[in-house]
Amino acid sequence: MRESDERRIFEVRRANGVLLVDILGGCGKQERVNAVMAAVESRGISADAVTECTLLELHNRLGYLVNAVMAAVESRSISADAVTECPLLELHNRLGHLAFDTLERMADAPGSGVKLTSRVRLNCLICAQDKQHKVNQSKKDTGQNAPVDKIGGVICSDIKGPMTPRDRHGNRYMINFVDHSSNYVRAFLAKNKVEATKKFEHFLVFFEKEYNCRIHVLRTDGGGEYMNVEDFCRATGVRRHVSEANNQASNGKAERMHRTILNMARCMLLASGLPLKFWGYAVEYAAYVLNRSACSANTRRMSPIEVLTGKCPDMAGIVTFGSPCTVNRDPGKRAWQPRAEVGMIVEKNDETKGFKVYIPKDMVVVTTQHIENVETLDTKQNVQLQAQLMREDPELWRSIEEREEATQQKEKAPKKKKKQVKSKKNKKKAHGTDDVGENAEGDQGSEGAGEQLAPTAASAAPAARMQTRHMGAKHVPVQVVHAVVTPDPRNYREAMRDARANKWKEAIKVEFVALESNNTWEVVARPRNSKLLHTKWVFKTKTHADGTVERYKGRLVVCGNEQEYGIDYIVNFSAVLDMTTGKLIFVMAHVWRVPARHGDVPSAYVKAGKEEGLEIYLYIPDGMEIPDELLALLGVKHKGQLAFRLIKSLFLHKILVKLGFCQCYTGGCLYYKRDAGGVTLVGVYVDDLLVTGTSNARVDAFFEDMAVLELKGLGVVSKFLGIGFEYDKDKGWLLEQRQVILGMLDKFGLSEVSAVRVPIGGELENDVDGELLPNDGAGSPQRPTVKTFQSLVGSLLWIARCTRPDIAYAVHRVTRRTHEPRVSDWRLAKKIARYLKGTVDTKFAMHAPRGGMSEDTIVVEGYSDADFAGDRVDRKSVSGGVLMVCGMVVGWICKKQSSVALSTMEAEFVADSQVTAEMLGIVELLSEIGIKVKVPYKLHVDTSRR
Repeated sequence: MRESDERRIFEVRRANGVLLVDILGGCGKQERVNAVMAAVESRGISADAVTECTLLELHNRLGYLVNAVMAAVESRSISADAVTECPLLELHNRLGHLAFDTLERMADAPGSGVKLTSRVRLNCLICAQDKQHKVNQSKKDTGQNAPVDKIGGVICSDIKGPMTPRDRHGNRYMINFVDHSSNYVRAFLAKNKVEATKKFEHFLVFFEKEYNCRIHVLRTDGGGEYMNVEDFCRATGVRRHVSEANNQASNGKAERMHRTILNMARCMLLASGLPLKFWGYAVEYAAYVLNRSACSANTRRMSPIEVLTGKCPDMAGIVTFGSPCTVNRDPGKRAWQPRAEVGMIVEKNDETKGFKVYIPKDMVVVTTQHIENVETLDTKQNVQLQAQLMREDPELWRSIEEREEATQQKEKAPKKKKKQVKSKKNKKKAHGTDDVGENAEGDQGSEGAGEQLAPTAASAAPAARMQTRHMGAKHVPVQVVHAVVTPDPRNYREAMRDARANKWKEAIKVEFVALESNNTWEVVARPRNSKLLHTKWVFKTKTHADGTVERYKGRLVVCGNEQEYGIDYIVNFSAVLDMTTGKLIFVMAHVWRVPARHGDVPSAYVKAGKEEGLEIYLYIPDGMEIPDELLALLGVKHKGQLAFRLIKSLFLHKILVKLGFCQCYTGGCLYYKRDAGGVTLVGVYVDDLLVTGTSNARVDAFFEDMAVLELKGLGVVSKFLGIGFEYDKDKGWLLEQRQVILGMLDKFGLSEVSAVRVPIGGELENDVDGELLPNDGAGSPQRPTVKTFQSLVGSLLWIARCTRPDIAYAVHRVTRRTHEPRVSDWRLAKKIARYLKGTVDTKFAMHAPRGGMSEDTIVVEGYSDADFAGDRVDRKSVSGGVLMVCGMVVGWICKKQSSVALSTMEAEFVADSQVTAEMLGIVELLSEIGIKVKVPYKLHVDTSRR
C-alpha cells in the first residue's frame, strides 16, 4: 500500500507476516501516526496492530535510525520534484564505499538532493576484501573449551631462548610449565629445543603423582619443538591446544611467566655477585620461590603450593640466593681433614631434598642438607667468610673488584717520577722511538706498590759467589694434593688473592734474588724517546709424575709482543730437542742398560747475555717497590736463543767441545762423545738435559765435569717436559701424559663430558660451507672462537706428538683449517678430547723385543700405509707410518700428500718414500754417533693394493 498526501509519502506493506512501514516523506510525529493509521485502516488492517512501539520495533529490525528519520521528517518537508533518484548500492559505490548508515543519513537529510529508490543492503565484496578486521578477543588467557578451573586441567608451556651466555652445564633454553588453575610453575633448562618433549614427560609424572591430579590439556604455541609431544599426548590421553600465531594472549600464562621468572633471576644474580653462567640455578630457584609466594591470580592471594595442598608453605627454608655458608663434607679416610668447606647456596627445588651449594675451592656444585652458618655470622665473621670465597674462586668477584679498583685508580695520582730498568751489560742508547705517556707508566706500577718482595737498590751487594734460583724441591703433604688441580694464577693480582698466596710470594722472592744476584739490571732515569716494555708474572705449580706438588715457581717475563724485530731483538730461535731424537736417546739407554738421567741448568735465562747493540728499557714490575727495584730480561722473543747461545758458548758448546763432545750435524740439539771407553749422549731442550751413555760411570763423570755450571742432577728421568716416565730394566720404558690431559680438559671446560671410544669416525668430511667460528677474542668453552680452537688443537698436537699415536690421524684431520675453523672442526676437536678423557690412563710402551737387543744388532724398521683419496674435498691421499729402532717405536707420521695420486699404488709409493726419508734420517744420526745399523733396512708396506 502506498499513500501520498502532497508532501507526505509513506508505504505500508506486509512481508512474511510482518507489518512494514517505510517513511518516504517528512511530516510531524502526530501527523505521521495519523496518516499511517488511516492508510492501514483503509486496507482492512486492524489499527491495534500498528502502534508507535510497533513502528520503532520494525525500524530497529530493518536497521534504520529512527531518531535520525524522525528528526529529518520533523525539521522540514522534502519536495519530490527536486530529488535525484538512485539506489543505495549505487550511492555506496559513488561515495567511495562509505557505510550504509552514513549514506542513508546523508540522503535523508533536508536539501541533500538525493532520493533513494531502494534501501536494499547487499553485501559488497570490495568492502569485505579491503575492510575486514580481526574479531575482538579477550586479552586474557581464557579457558574456553578447557577445564581451567580444575587443578591440572590446563598446563600452559612455552620456551625461552636461545640465551647467552650458556649456563654452567651448557644450557641455553628455559622451558616452563604453568598450571592454569593454581599458577604452579616448573622451569626446566635445556641445551636445545627438542628436549621439550622429555621435559613434559618429566613434568607430567611429577605433577600427577605429587599432587594427586590428572593433566587434561597441554596448551602450547605452534612451534616445531612441540611436534614430537603429539605421540606422548595421545598415549597418555592428554589433549593438545595450539595457540594462534602472533597472538600472545592465547598462551598468556606461559608467556607472562617467562618475564616474571627472568626478572626475579636477574635480581638474584646481581645481588649475589655470581657470574652470569649461574643463571640456570637462579631460574630454578626463582620458580621454587614463586610457588611459595602470594599470587594475585589465585583466590585470597593464596600461593600455588597452598592451592595444591591446602597448607600454607613453610618460608623458613628459603634463603637468599648466593648466601655464604659452611658445608659438611665427608672426609672419607682423611681423618685429619677439615669437616666443612665454605660454599654458596645457589638452588633448592621441588625434587631435591636439600640445597645445592657451590664450593669455590673445588669449583663443583653439591647437593646436601648439612649446611650451617647461613646469614647468621656476625660482621667480622662474614668478612672472613667472603675473603675465603674470594681466595678460592677469584672469578666470582672479578667484576666487583674491577669496579672498585677502577674507582681507586681515579683517586690515586703519581707523586713522583718513576725509574726504569736498563740492562747493565750494554749502556748504548736505545733504538726505540715510541714514547709512552706518563699515565701508562703510573698505571703499570700502582698495582704492586703495596708490598716489597725484593731488595731495594740500596740493599747490600750480593755475595762473591753468584747465587742462582733455588731449584730444590719443596714437597708438600699428600693431603693437599687438591692444590695441583687448582688453576695457576694468570697474573700477579690473582696470585695475591689465591689461597696459596704465601707460596707465590716466596716464589717471587726467590726469582728476585736470583735476578739481582746475577747483576742483570740497573736503575736509570727514563731516557727521552725510549720505548718501555711491560712485564708479566708467570706462575706455575711444578708437579711430580704422580701429580703431587714439587714446588711453586714464579717467572718474570717481558711482553714480547711489544718488541720490534731489528730494534729489540734479532735472533728468535731456541734449542728444542726433537721428540724422535729424544726417544732415540731412551732406546740407546735401554740398549746400554744405563737409564737416561735428567739434568737441569739453573737460571739459564737469567745467565743469558743480551744481544750486543740493543737497548731494552722496562717498566717496574708488579711486586716491587716502584722507586728502587729492578727487573731482568726473561721470556722475550730472543731470550730462548740467548739462553741457547749462552749454553752453546759457555755451558755446552765450549765446555763440551773441551771435554771431547761433538754436536751432531743431523740433530743440532744432540751432543755425543765417543772414545775407547764408550759413548756418552746429551740431548738439550732449552735448559733441560737428557744424559745417557754406555756405562753409569760415564754419566757420573759428565755431571761431575758440569758441576762448574751448577748443573743439577735430577736422577733417572721420571718427568720430562710434562711426560711421565717409568723404567723397567727388562722391558723398557712406559710414557704417559695423564696430568697434561687432565689439565687440558679442565682448561677447556671438558672435565665433565662423557668419554667416547674412538677419536674419529662417522663424521662427515670437513664441512667447507659450515658456520665459521667467531674471531673476536679469546672466547670460552661455551662460546669458542678461533683462538680457543687453536689453543685446544695446539694441546692435542703436543699430546699426539709425544705419547699418543692413536690420535695422530684425528689430530691431522682437525688441523687442516686452523686459520679458518668451522663449528664442525670444533666438534671434532672436542671429540678427540673426550676420547683422551676415556683413555687418560693409557700409556705408551717402548718395550724391547723378547729376544733382547745389543749394540751390535741395531735394527731400523719402518711401516707405511696410505689412505687413497682420503680427503673428499681435493682427493689427496694421506700417508701414515711408524718408525722403530730395535723393536721400540721412536716416531710416527701422518701427512697429507702434496699431489693427487691417480691410483692406490701411486699413493702407497708416495707413503713409502716419506717413511723411507724418516728412516734414513735416523740411520744418518746413528751413523754420525758411531753406531752401526744393520743392513738392509726393513720397510714394511701394504702390497695388497699394488
